[in-house]
Amino acid sequence: MIEIVNDSLKKLKKKNIPNPELDLRILLSYASKHNKNIFLNNINISDVDIDKFNLILSKRLNNQPVSKIINKKSFWKSDFFVNFDVLDPRPETELIVEETLKNYKNKSQKLKILDIGTGSGCISISLAKEFPNSSLTAIDISKKALRVAKKNIILNKLDNQIELKLCEFNDLNEKYDLIVSNPPYLSEDDYSKTQLEIKKYEPKISLVANEGGLSFYKMFARNIEKIMNENSHFIFEIGHNQLESCKAIFSNSNLKLKKITKDIQKIDRTLTFMKIWVEFFLNVYIVYNDLIIFKLLINFFNSNKMMYKKTNGRTTYKTSRRPSYKKTGGYQNYKGRNKGNVSQQYNKYLKLAKEAFRSGDRIQSEYYYQFMDHYYRLMVELGISVDENTQNNDVNQSISDDTITENPNVEENLDSKTDNQSIDTIPFIAEDSKVKKSKISE
Repeated sequence: MIEIVNDSLKKLKKKNIPNPELDLRILLSYASKHNKNIFLNNINISDVDIDKFNLILSKRLNNQPVSKIINKKSFWKSDFFVNFDVLDPRPETELIVEETLKNYKNKSQKLKILDIGTGSGCISISLAKEFPNSSLTAIDISKKALRVAKKNIILNKLDNQIELKLCEFNDLNEKYDLIVSNPPYLSEDDYSKTQLEIKKYEPKISLVANEGGLSFYKMFARNIEKIMNENSHFIFEIGHNQLESCKAIFSNSNLKLKKITKDIQKIDRTLTFMKIWVEFFLNVYIVYNDLIIFKLLINFFNSNKMMYKKTNGRTTYKTSRRPSYKKTGGYQNYKGRNKGNVSQQYNKYLKLAKEAFRSGDRIQSEYYYQFMDHYYRLMVELGISVDENTQNNDVNQSISDDTITENPNVEENLDSKTDNQSIDTIPFIAEDSKVKKSKISE
């Protein structure tokens, strides 16, 4: 038996097979009659099926990967069935599972997880075991690959937790808390330089991507966020020297690059993106704008120094900030209004007082008259001509004589008053329907 071992090792080394001792040990164990592990330094010839061993050794000497010979490959904490229809799970791909566990420390939480390009299903199955309360969807565009994934799911008794779909991720209309993927990322040039056993025994569709190996990343950047929940993560594998290209591709997306993870060879291997809370920030922006509008409204009312209130069913104005003659030391020192605003306020209350008087509401007209009188005194202090102002202000121009006398309710309302006040005592009505300035000045 020692001669068989030594002869087999020589053949493997001659073919430049990497790790020949390990491969030989695996092949001998696979050819064992009792399915037990065999060590090279302690071999019993009766434990090995020599014919079976010679057959699988010839396959290995033909550069067929050991995993394809024994139809088994270890990944994370489990063994998986593999064949020529799927890629062998790689150790560097385990970084996707590791980063998931770092971002979701509570393993009992219920997550919706999507695995894009599931292949053998190794990532989905590993995550399903780590998060037993989560539901997973594994998709692929290869029917043959999905058959392998289904077999592994059944072997691990996870068919109630993982759903398989034959589709592309653009066909999905659900949203997920976590999306993982190990997409094809080799360019045609890179593929031509790979090992012979990879080109010969692994599906090219799972390895090569268009646009220099970046086509899947560009599709992800355009569309992946549509199926991501807020505060969700997207973790995927990248190829050698693809970091800067991927960062540029995702720079215009709403995904934030959270972490770059290197593999054991210090090569940038996985990227973790997080979906920014777009809707949250949008709502904050809307609320902020509402607050700005509210402040503008307050400033508007404060600038006019007016507040609205209802008194006995009538809408009146109440001055919120009237200037104090005593506090300002005279109206000429009052900085709250310029001359234009003073004249505008005077004409506004003059108009309001006239309208109230026409309607027969003498109490209301007297109320407006008090404010008009205040602004009249302020105009006198500032040296503003009342006659000149009322002639030039078209917006607040006084109501014409004809308009006043044509209202029949005026005489009725005046006759009905029982107090001693006559029409002449109303400061803004006098003979010939002109404003009686002498009464105002008094």
